[in-house]
Amino acid sequence: MFKIRGFNIIAKAMILIACSLFAYSQPARNSVNTKACSQNDPNDLDRYAGRFAMDGGLVLVSRVVDGELTVRPIVWTSVQTLRRTSGDSFGIEGRDDRKIAFGRDAGGCVDSVTINGFGSDGTFRKLGGERVPIELLLSGEPEQAARSMINDDTPSGAKAVSLARTVLEMVPSKVPFAIRFLNSLSVQFPRDASVFSALGDGYISTGELGKARISFQRARGLDPKDAAAIRGLRRLGLLSPTADEKAAGWTVPFPLDRLFAPPTEAETMQAEADWATRDLAAKDVAEVAEGKIDLGNTKADVRIISHTIHGQKNYGAIIIPRGAETGIHPAILDLKGVSPSFFPLDLNHLISPEILGDRQGDFIYFVPSFRGETLKFGGKDYVSEGDPTDSWDGATDDSLAFLNAALSVTPQADKSRIAVFGKSRGGTLAMLAGIRDKRIKKVVSWSGPVDWFELMGANGWPESAIVADALLKRVEPQEDGGQFVRTFLAKAISGERNLAQVRLHMIESSPLYFADRLPPFQAYYGVEDRMVPVRNGRALERALQNRDLVHRIFYHAEAGHDLNPKLAYPESKKFLLGLLSK
Repeated sequence: MFKIRGFNIIAKAMILIACSLFAYSQPARNSVNTKACSQNDPNDLDRYAGRFAMDGGLVLVSRVVDGELTVRPIVWTSVQTLRRTSGDSFGIEGRDDRKIAFGRDAGGCVDSVTINGFGSDGTFRKLGGERVPIELLLSGEPEQAARSMINDDTPSGAKAVSLARTVLEMVPSKVPFAIRFLNSLSVQFPRDASVFSALGDGYISTGELGKARISFQRARGLDPKDAAAIRGLRRLGLLSPTADEKAAGWTVPFPLDRLFAPPTEAETMQAEADWATRDLAAKDVAEVAEGKIDLGNTKADVRIISHTIHGQKNYGAIIIPRGAETGIHPAILDLKGVSPSFFPLDLNHLISPEILGDRQGDFIYFVPSFRGETLKFGGKDYVSEGDPTDSWDGATDDSLAFLNAALSVTPQADKSRIAVFGKSRGGTLAMLAGIRDKRIKKVVSWSGPVDWFELMGANGWPESAIVADALLKRVEPQEDGGQFVRTFLAKAISGERNLAQVRLHMIESSPLYFADRLPPFQAYYGVEDRMVPVRNGRALERALQNRDLVHRIFYHAEAGHDLNPKLAYPESKKFLLGLLSK
């Protein structure tokens, strides 16, 4: 499976993603090569470009972009760059466990592809000029896509509904096409509840609540046990949980509408006052290990240090390029994302040195590991103490405390030139750190949430509706609403926090309400991001429209949670290199 560094990933959705690699923004290539097939020119990557039929009528597309061979999973909207390992075999850049090998026919022409390590592996034949239904759907011909699937004489609409739901869940901009597709299916399958419950979810995404209500009711009338219809009607407030369901769920000691009410000025002032009381000074700093690392363009020394914050021992890494001189190198605080499993920090997969490329040797990197999380280096695990579920405001404390600890033992760093970078959860922490510490001169945030009150719902549903469902079902952290419940509501469920305390925690984890305190910064969002909706960027932009700040917010039209590296890397690099000029 593809895996995003950072925010939550739903494994089932990602299996669909790995099966649906399709570049809808580009014309399909015919499988017939314009030049003779040959194995003699190793630089001719065009021979590998094409479309490959996968199980279930899905498609894998490979293309040459700017002289590099790529695969693009369009429902996940992320370009994956391939690197040749040998002959016709390739790996995904930065992921050695994922492999792609192209097969050839007797004449030496590429006619198949074999993928391993993606979660939906196999060998798939190359397509000719025909277009399969998902291509038709995403390119704006959903009725033709529906006719194509109906003509397959399938006894039900299950296969087609599955395809539509992939689009509904993973490609927000194409939801109107999915709705038209489902409406066409409803004519052929008027007794199929799944068609109408999927239509209901589509209408929720487009804000057509009346049509959503009718669709969900139709689905439940056809099948009283249709789970999607029951969920939809419940979230719309049209179906109440039973007494048994309420008894089986979690409860919080306050109404959810009060929890999600917009923060008041008094509450944001209270958050600022609370921050000011926290002691994040360098304490008990000690080096516990050292080693070496190859950042790609430069060799560097690594020092693993421990320090104490709020009475608990935390770890982090300091990465110093060989030959660094005293007091002249800018420092980048590199902050990792989070997942339901709290994936470990791996120094071999840092993004900020990759961004800087040939200039990475000009910077020093401070890489904290957060409370309750694990740093892996040199064959050892370094586990920080504390509660990992305090993963936003608490992790910001950890970031700033580690910055202080690292600066206290790194004479090569110029304390007047500090930047912070992060992706997903790390992007939010980068903004919060920049807001709270005036020493930070530049902030780069990729796909970072900015608000936990209104902006982090999914597929058209507000967060409050998702959380209500999550509490009722006692969901796991990897399920819808599960991370929110674990992060913000677990202590309310146990009686340890009241409404005011939970709201304060949410505010202190939401940079939107303090955006005017940001230093010069860049924020990046993928328009197709289903985990951190693009409205986070739009709201941040509105909050700053009358502010005299040096900032820029980028939107990648065909990107999801993983941005387009061809755009994000050069812009971020140019911005960070500004630190080299005092």
